Amino acid sequence: NPEVHEQIILALLRDDRMESAFAERGKLNEYYGPKSAWYAYQQKAGNAEAIRYSDNLVKDNLIQSATWYHAEAQKLRNEAEVRDDQEMAAQARDRYAFAAKGYEDFLSRYPNDKDSYQWNFYFAECLYYSEQYVPAHEQYRVVREMDVKNNEYQEVAAYNAVKSMELLMVDKVGRGELPGKVLPQTEDVR
Repeated sequence: NPEVHEQIILALLRDDRMESAFAERGKLNEYYGPKSAWYAYQQKAGNAEAIRYSDNLVKDNLIQSATWYHAEAQKLRNEAEVRDDQEMAAQARDRYAFAAKGYEDFLSRYPNDKDSYQWNFYFAECLYYSEQYVPAHEQYRVVREMDVKNNEYQEVAAYNAVKSMELLMVDKVGRGELPGKVLPQTEDVR
């Protein structure tokens, strides 16, 4: 029941168990989304009110979960850079990957959301910082090509699309999959 699930999430938040609360938020689409057994049953029963309630709950919680993991990843990444801590940097990459999955789930379910332009950019950023360079490149291209009135992320998305491919090449050179001469002659590509 989505109402009970929401109460569990609120209880976790009140108990300051943020990680658990946001992990539960991320599961709502699986439990109450259009592909769930619960949703199929409610549709068969003609319970439009329950479906509307769950849809609003899922929508709000999916984006809240993605943005929370995104913010946590940014904090961890910044702290890892200050401390030069590779383990913390790895944790940040994992958080970015969780956030990317949240944005992906949200955008696949709500592709026409009024803020989808922003969510698409954040999705690309999370892919980039979780070192998923090929999908990041593709997502940045989506943002760059979006036809929106004020395309505030267009320039950054265009730059980061190129940067994603550059970092992919750096990784491939590091693994011996590409010769080093394919890289630009700069001191620090990253």
